Amino acid sequence: MSLYSLFMSRAFRILILYGSQTGNARTIAERLALHACRLFRLRNYPADCPASLIHVSSADEYQPLHELASEPGPVIFICSTTGCGDPPDNMAAFWRKIMNVRLPEGCTFPISLRFVVLGIGDSSYKHYNHVAKKLYRRLVHLGASPLPVSLALADKTQDIGLGLADDSAPEGIIACMQWFIPSLWNTIHSHYSTSIQTLGTLSFPITWDDLENPEFVASLQSRFVVRCLKKHDTGPNTVNSVNGTQFENDKYLTERIEALLQHDNSLFKGAPMPSRALSFVVVSNERLTPEDYFQDTRLIKLELEVSTASLLHNHDVTCISASLAYFEDPFRCTF
Repeated sequence: MSLYSLFMSRAFRILILYGSQTGNARTIAERLALHACRLFRLRNYPADCPASLIHVSSADEYQPLHELASEPGPVIFICSTTGCGDPPDNMAAFWRKIMNVRLPEGCTFPISLRFVVLGIGDSSYKHYNHVAKKLYRRLVHLGASPLPVSLALADKTQDIGLGLADDSAPEGIIACMQWFIPSLWNTIHSHYSTSIQTLGTLSFPITWDDLENPEFVASLQSRFVVRCLKKHDTGPNTVNSVNGTQFENDKYLTERIEALLQHDNSLFKGAPMPSRALSFVVVSNERLTPEDYFQDTRLIKLELEVSTASLLHNHDVTCISASLAYFEDPFRCTF
């Protein structure tokens, strides 16, 4: 199959790839995906299928690299810099591939591949947004074309399609995002009008104030999907007991949740259900914001009431140690 026919056969989508070490770039990437789901829809396609229009993942999860050449829609890179100008861990493999010196200059990607790069950095560090700058130059060098995203205050020193957010700026990274992101959506709206149409949630051209409007923010899809477990009073599958209430056992619980995820239409798919999952009960669910406030923020307390003997019976020592360490310091422990 020729490159042209492969390009024409792939369905239009907005591809968002992130490289994130601490989670900031990933959060922004997911926020952009939520924006796109409320702003656009594919022409002649159901509006309630966001996954058909948006694909968001870490850069390393996107493979093989040559598939990038056949993307018919815009590719949005959100990346940070770590160490001495290094890419984040979840972008390292992608970085090695795209920086391969054997990739042919000017023809690895077609000129029709349009992209933007948004770097998240801190100018107080020596290698400020090094990854974003180098990735931008590399994509151009390989033949791709930056989207003509307008620049803040007509800054002619800034490359078109490259945003450099600075956490050390007086307003933080918002100083860059408040012009870069609205300009991105306005550019996509004008350049891809034959493939997408607006949902009418906002009037184009849009502004940063439009995107931060409480009503628009409240309308965004949730980043999390919460499922209630099915209770059992009797039966062969009721071997898990939490606070005296019996639930489906691990095997049946895992199978049921995985089946739900396969049929889920949500934009962000969670990690696969662990084969040795633990069940929690909701102890309290308290709203922290006033009832008349647009955002419903809650403090939800979860309780795990399982004895050490029960853990030893069902879980290996490594799993137990990791579990106990997590509850002592959830921000320190990694599984």
